[in-house]
Amino acid sequence: MNKHHFISLVRNAIYKFEAQGKFSRNVSGGCFYNNRGLRCIVGWMMPDYVAILADTQVQSGILDLAADGFEWTNQFNKEQIDVLSGLQYDHDHLQNVSDAVAKMKHVIDDYERYAE
Repeated sequence: MNKHHFISLVRNAIYKFEAQGKFSRNVSGGCFYNNRGLRCIVGWMMPDYVAILADTQVQSGILDLAADGFEWTNQFNKEQIDVLSGLQYDHDHLQNVSDAVAKMKHVIDDYERYAE
């Protein structure tokens, strides 16, 4: 995916996650891509049917999905998958939504400045 489209996709997902106002986590602290309308940060980038399908995968972290050849991930290069993984980590491990949003915005700002 080209850099500008990726940035737009991520910024839009951050906006939706912020508007949601809460995390979408399972009992072990991992993300739900789409759980009754609640989505993790990467889930907000996916069409509905893809998010539902992603939640059915045994290993459902974005790195796992990419390694398993999950078709939706094919549009991203390795650097972009790494960015998504970092955003997913922030979603899964930070305790405050506003802190998570600030961190995610910082990550995508850095990507915009430094990515080729």
